[in-house]
Amino acid sequence: MQSVRRFASSWMLFVITTVLTCWLLALPLQLKAQNSCPSPSTGQDAVYNTTCNNGPIVGSSAFIDASQFGVSTSDICKVLRGILSSNSYPAGAIIDARGLPGNTGTSMTCATNTTPWSQDNNVHVLNVSSTILLPAGTIQIPATWVLPSNTRLVGQGENNPLSATPGTTIQAAVPYLASMIQFGSSATSVCANLGVVCGISVQRLTLDGKAQSIDGIINQLSQSNTYVDHVTIYQVLGKEAWDLG
Repeated sequence: MQSVRRFASSWMLFVITTVLTCWLLALPLQLKAQNSCPSPSTGQDAVYNTTCNNGPIVGSSAFIDASQFGVSTSDICKVLRGILSSNSYPAGAIIDARGLPGNTGTSMTCATNTTPWSQDNNVHVLNVSSTILLPAGTIQIPATWVLPSNTRLVGQGENNPLSATPGTTIQAAVPYLASMIQFGSSATSVCANLGVVCGISVQRLTLDGKAQSIDGIINQLSQSNTYVDHVTIYQVLGKEAWDLG
């Protein structure tokens, strides 16, 4: 009886060892197969995909790393506008600009008459929805940021210009005679089945008017799902800090 037990134990150990050895030998082949899938495209963050060689890492066009498009000859408005105007990314995508300027040398001062949605002082405005994650620091804007429907601006927190507290500040260039941010316009698209502009928000940042007589945020068009959350208005003089209709 003892001989039978010893034989059974030895046989079980042999089976377990053989299975483990085969699994370890197969593992490098599986890892090599994963590498055969295409790498993520420029700007795309990596995600897990179960449809290509049993789940390799591939690119996601729904989440774009804007810092990969930053260069010393560009500015943040141009970088964002290039992504929004591209057919490579779907409407409503998240554009992560928190890595700018980083080591790219990208300017945080937008060129004259430009915004992330326009390059001709809002004569033509891109009707592309998105969520834009803005970087910490100061972004200088020379033209009103007219936000299309379903656009969300999210900063890295309110920034008191009189302290060293990190955060995101959108600052009006001088001279500046219009609103800093406008929710929608007659040129921007409306929300499906509603016939009005909707879904626009600004969150977690500071608007610095540079002691000028301007509007901070104006909304005369956008309706449902529209809001302002944790936004500090600083040095906006003589007109309304915000008019939310």
